[in-house]
Amino acid sequence: MLKSVMMEAFVSNIIKGMPQYQAYQKAGYKQNKPETALMSNASALVRNRKVAARLAYKRKQLAKKFDVDAERITRERVIIGFANIQDFLNKDGKLRPLNEVDRDSLAAVSSVKFDGKKVEFTLCNKQVALDALSKQLGLYERDNDQKRESIFDTLARVGLRRKQIGSRVIDDNND
Repeated sequence: MLKSVMMEAFVSNIIKGMPQYQAYQKAGYKQNKPETALMSNASALVRNRKVAARLAYKRKQLAKKFDVDAERITRERVIIGFANIQDFLNKDGKLRPLNEVDRDSLAAVSSVKFDGKKVEFTLCNKQVALDALSKQLGLYERDNDQKRESIFDTLARVGLRRKQIGSRVIDDNND
């Protein structure tokens, strides 16, 4: 437990899912500053050694309470990201009763509507799940490394030799 009631409230608000600057305000810190100053102050408070340690402890407690770990989160992202409408259809192409659909496939469903005769359901956003999974696996880092590649490196990678004449780059094979 932190000695400062405001710091403890700040940590609790972040654990509840509030953005840092809102958690900062709600904890009782001055609100008469511009939003950018609040964001900066909240960010600095999160970096405070004692606050950071308390936040890490509370997050670990919360993860343990709900049995959440990186493996479980990754599994859910994979289920959502690779969900397929065929998981909900029978061999004739008709919608299977939802009680016959496996639990993993149902985890990818974000909403279900019944109107008495007709069932409609919506799958979770695959793109969000795939983006999160790509970030988690570092796939964008590789992409970012490619973006830092110079034009000469790119030409060499595709097998072109280069000569630079003025500001022009030409292929040695064609000169």
